[in-house]
Amino acid sequence: MMNAPQNNLSQNNNDPDWRTALLHLLEGWEAQKREAHERYRHERASNVQTAYFFQGVTETYARAIADVRDLLASGDDHAQPMPAEPVTYLPMGIEEVEHLLNSAGVYSRQITLHPDNAITAVFARLQPVPQDERLRRLQEADERIVILDSGKLPDTGEPYIDFGFKDE
Repeated sequence: MMNAPQNNLSQNNNDPDWRTALLHLLEGWEAQKREAHERYRHERASNVQTAYFFQGVTETYARAIADVRDLLASGDDHAQPMPAEPVTYLPMGIEEVEHLLNSAGVYSRQITLHPDNAITAVFARLQPVPQDERLRRLQEADERIVILDSGKLPDTGEPYIDFGFKDE
């Protein structure tokens, strides 16, 4: 199996050798890409699934290498992503949320309030209302509602909806 290339990048971006270290890292990635491509060519006749895996590895290395080379070519030594402002939602009490859900015809088994004021509502698996209908009813119940996530809990399989009330 392929070994990951070593990362010798200095933690200090003012270090004049960080570009050199990054170029060495790219050379390692190039070698890993070539190795993955050879494995792809070798495996495609005998094991299609393994071949597809190595084809994906090759393509991933190629994209990563191109992205880093583009960044280096831009010459922007101090490019830093802007930190996103933390998202918070309007605070709501459990009773308020429960009343809203019930009036929308969506009955939760459990409601959890999170520190950012997001809300998780967990529903019983055997309810006659399908998840897409729950989502529709919840969004129609209040125009401030933002659906953050929905699905089934991995441990119990119970449906859940994560949502919040946006500040108008």
